[in-house]
Amino acid sequence: MSTKAKGEPTAAKKAGDAIKTEAVEIESAMQAGAEAVEAAVERVVEASQAQVEKAGAMVAGNLDAMTRTGQGTMESLLQAGTSLAKGVGEMNRAVFAFAQSSLAANFNAARQMMTCASVKEAMDIQASHMKASFDSLLAEGGKIGEIASATLTETMAPIGRELKAGFGRAMGPQSV
Repeated sequence: MSTKAKGEPTAAKKAGDAIKTEAVEIESAMQAGAEAVEAAVERVVEASQAQVEKAGAMVAGNLDAMTRTGQGTMESLLQAGTSLAKGVGEMNRAVFAFAQSSLAANFNAARQMMTCASVKEAMDIQASHMKASFDSLLAEGGKIGEIASATLTETMAPIGRELKAGFGRAMGPQSV
C-alpha cells in the first residue's frame, strides 16, 4: 500500500514543474541575450556614425586646404565621403537585420527543443538549426561583402577621376 500523503505532488508533477521552471529561466536568459545583442548592435551603429561624423569634421576642419587644391578635389572628396557614409549605414542595417533574424531563429529552435519528447528529436532540431544558421551566415556574409565592395567602388570613383584629371593637368593637354 502507498504511504503517499493526500495532496502530496507526484514525481511526475514535480518533474513537470521543474521543467516549466527551467523553461521560464531559459526564456528569461534568451530575452536578456537578445537585449544584450541589440544593445551591442546599437553601440556599433553609434560608433560607426561617430566615426563618419569625425571624418566629416576633419574634412570641414581642412576646408581651407581643400579649397586651395581646387574645387574639383573638394567635390570629389565630398562625394567619396557621402558614398562611404551611405555604404557604412547600409552595412550597419544589414548586420543589424541579420542579428535580429538570427536571434529569432535561435529563439524558435529553443522553443522547439523545449517540446521534444526524445533526445534524438532534440538533436535533429539542433542539427537542422545549425545548418540553417550556417547557410544564413554564408548568405548574409556574401551580401555584406557585396555591399562593402560596392561601397569601396563608389567611394573611390570620384577620387580616381580627380587624380586622373590632376595628372592630366600636370602633364599637359597631350597626356589626357
